[in-house]
Amino acid sequence: MPSYLTALFSVLIYNFLFIPPIFTFSVYDIHYIWSFVIFLVISYFIGGRTELLRSEAKTARQREKNIRTLYDFSREIAAVVDLDRIAQELAKHMGENLNRSTRVLFPDAQDVLFVRGYHEADGVSDKEQLVSEAEYAVAVWSYQHGQVVGRSTDTLPGGHYLYVPLKSGTNVVGIFGVKLDRQNVTPEERQLINAWVGFAAIAVERVKLTEKTRQTALLVEADKLRTALFNSISHELRTPLSTIVGAASMLLDTGVAYSDETRRDLLESIQEGSTRMERVVVNLLDTARMENGMLQLKNDWCDIEDIVGAALRRIGETTLKYNIKTKLSADLPMIRGDFVLLEQAMVNLVDNAMKYSPMGSTIIITAVQDGGKYQDNRPGQWLRNPQRGFIQNL
Repeated sequence: MPSYLTALFSVLIYNFLFIPPIFTFSVYDIHYIWSFVIFLVISYFIGGRTELLRSEAKTARQREKNIRTLYDFSREIAAVVDLDRIAQELAKHMGENLNRSTRVLFPDAQDVLFVRGYHEADGVSDKEQLVSEAEYAVAVWSYQHGQVVGRSTDTLPGGHYLYVPLKSGTNVVGIFGVKLDRQNVTPEERQLINAWVGFAAIAVERVKLTEKTRQTALLVEADKLRTALFNSISHELRTPLSTIVGAASMLLDTGVAYSDETRRDLLESIQEGSTRMERVVVNLLDTARMENGMLQLKNDWCDIEDIVGAALRRIGETTLKYNIKTKLSADLPMIRGDFVLLEQAMVNLVDNAMKYSPMGSTIIITAVQDGGKYQDNRPGQWLRNPQRGFIQNL
């Protein structure tokens, strides 16, 4: 339209300034009329072509913008395994590209939809009420039936949003909503939305498949660990139990007279086996509580020297059969942790060292601060270069 008006005014000004009589719109020579007609026809033709080229250039720029944003989106979520990140990136890029408010809803483990990403075109959002009850009902219907519903459609058109299901094959993995208000979506925008939604659905399906693969691998590893643990526990329980049964049977045999030293050795064997079985049972109970989430950590300040001493006292006279030495640095700081669990861990380490070492071996327990400056490990802080401890068999 601007080019047509410009052509018309150009002919009028040319007539007014240059065609006699000048400074009037009158024309004495009929030949000028044909010139005016030719000028107008050519101007209208060139103006029409210009408008067409301008429209095609605008469409090309918009397509370039769409392709660029889609590429940016695909690059950002290529290695993302967080559904919230995918939802937010989808809502942000689509909202900025369409200049409209958007919502992305994903189901939880109970198949209930929740808003996982959103974008507000006007920059103002109500976080307490991202989706009204009526809009949520339309989104749920779209999720359950796998159909495009809402504004600009024939199904539930009374809302403000157009809801498009994120489909991966026959599975609906989420819902994308775009606010239309009074302006319906154009065919170009519909194609763009379908492209984005299809790509996002593939990304979501990839994340879910990755999670299923990870869970399957965890189940396989857990089964292997359970088998190994069962075999280990069977051995750990059978050995001291055999010792206890054998020593008790010998003591109960009234036909044999044992010396006081032999009797004491048999009783010590029963005590040692009972203590060892107790440690195994305690470890099993702690493991069961950890798996059930019932084990509560008591995070408090602990002295490493007290932990080592309590562990050695708990092991008891068994340590007399080995040469156990402690080399604890004098400048060891206090650490935060559960004293009982740390003591149990130290007991297990010393017990393993004695179990797999020849009788009379030297076992050295050391603890040193590994360089740097110790920092508080309270919430909000972190432990930098903590002390390092180990048990050494000689």
